[in-house]
Amino acid sequence: MNTERRLFPRKPVNVPVQVILPDGAEAQAHMDTLSKNGTQLSCNRELVLSLLEQNDYPPTCQLTFSLPGDKAAIDVEIRMVVNRRIAADHHSLGFSFVSFKDGGEVAVSNYLDIAW
Repeated sequence: MNTERRLFPRKPVNVPVQVILPDGAEAQAHMDTLSKNGTQLSCNRELVLSLLEQNDYPPTCQLTFSLPGDKAAIDVEIRMVVNRRIAADHHSLGFSFVSFKDGGEVAVSNYLDIAW
């Protein structure tokens, strides 16, 4: 029997995202899962190296995305908590949400509540 032990279960999603690094550089990634307290992204090695070049640890950045069926952009500051190398140029990164802008947290929570 598989019992979900997470406080907030993850929902599979298929969402392109824009990552904005602290130096202002931008990169594209792909959101694979979403929960009320974080997300998992698929990205290339270049983005991982850019994140790890930061002086602060764990690395932080801004994330902009739109939920399926909604055109409103959600902006959130995120903190990297997991870095898994899947292949030479494919990484899976886990992030926790630090702070949302302009009601984004409510939009994510409402989307997840409806999705389940």
